[in-house]
Amino acid sequence: MAAAVALVTFVVSLALWWYAGPVVLPPLVWTAAAVVAALTVAPRTEPGAAAAVVPALPVVLLVLAVVVHLARHRVQHRRRAALNAELAATPFVISGPPDLDTGPPVAESSPEDLAHLRYALDIALQPLDRFDGFIVLEQYREGALRYQLTSLGTGLGMSQYTRTPAFSGYLAEAQRNAIEKMLDRRVWGYWRTENLWGNLSTSRDPLATDENIMLTGWHGTMLGFYALLNDRRYAEPGALTFRWSPEEAYPYDHHAVARQIHDGMDRSDYTLIPCEPNWVYTVCNAFGINAMLGHDRAHGSTYVEDLRERLRWSYEHEFLRPDGRIVGVRARHLGLSWNFWTGAAVQLNTVYWMHPAFPDLAQRAWWQLRRNELSLRDGRPVLPPRASNRVDVGSYRLGRDTFAQVAITMAAREIGDDEMAMPRPRCSRSGRRWRNATGRAATPTRRRW
Repeated sequence: MAAAVALVTFVVSLALWWYAGPVVLPPLVWTAAAVVAALTVAPRTEPGAAAAVVPALPVVLLVLAVVVHLARHRVQHRRRAALNAELAATPFVISGPPDLDTGPPVAESSPEDLAHLRYALDIALQPLDRFDGFIVLEQYREGALRYQLTSLGTGLGMSQYTRTPAFSGYLAEAQRNAIEKMLDRRVWGYWRTENLWGNLSTSRDPLATDENIMLTGWHGTMLGFYALLNDRRYAEPGALTFRWSPEEAYPYDHHAVARQIHDGMDRSDYTLIPCEPNWVYTVCNAFGINAMLGHDRAHGSTYVEDLRERLRWSYEHEFLRPDGRIVGVRARHLGLSWNFWTGAAVQLNTVYWMHPAFPDLAQRAWWQLRRNELSLRDGRPVLPPRASNRVDVGSYRLGRDTFAQVAITMAAREIGDDEMAMPRPRCSRSGRRWRNATGRAATPTRRRW
């Protein structure tokens, strides 16, 4: 019984290590279990079967894990050959970035668009110290305020860009509020705890690290949106000050945020950098790439071009399974990944945010989703009925596919696949030619791995 409790506790400690980065927890649990066992075991005059079973069990489990991994790897290699044969005959339309001088075709907001915009404005225009209407659960995982704020800010930015590009006013103010709410200690203060139990560091500075792209990447994406649509106020020194107390503050600006992402990636063996201490997520790094792209376009830096080939290599080799599925997470120090973190939600969100910098990789991932995961049922896109496809990652509730539908629509609109976008936009689709959100199309290409 005690052995079973120790095993379950250790597995839970591994889950918590992945959940919030406390690297000290698994070895502490392991050591504590060993100490308790040593202090409580009854003395034996003759060694029992446990003397042989206990030392052998880890070895057997390790060998079994290696055998399973090799078998699965071999199956994935066989799938890769079949998929590459199909990809060789499949044309893709790869579009370039939108022309900032002319911009995309401006559409009129529908009544539904305006209803959504009013709701977003109500949330964003409240006083900076209030978070009415936000879901406040914890600040470590997907339900954290920083992700809600980024969704709010970038959504408002896209509304301005595609509906009312000449209007700033309260729409720009709402975006500023989303940016500046990120400076509230309740949003970024989690880093003190994560840095302490994940890196054994007492630093509270959220940017004095090569990690924490779950803050810098998402915040930086909003900053790029705002700089390109409105003004460059956040480039002023100290414009972004993270204040811990009246006596302790960390002054930064847009340049510092983009530079921190670039320099951290430049120093990383994977090029991609961690969110939580140790854990590298592909979708968070896609936000980091967009943060650098926004800064490059607004301020003339070359951060993405400096790293482009290394980033491509990482996404193509370090974070791609042999069968073409994106690896959602990998441990920086150990190289481990969780196989379940390659589900449709990971693929869909990475497709959307990867497309601006690496449209060919995003198109290939979308093609694979269309082939293996997505289908239409009564004109509505559906995913296989797995638990991971029916979870609201903002509230951690199971049973509905709302988040999945949003992710499908975002990725389909960005790729230009009108058939999978819900609701269907007014633009039409001709044959297999897809148009992206800018309405532009370019030379067909083919991508394999």
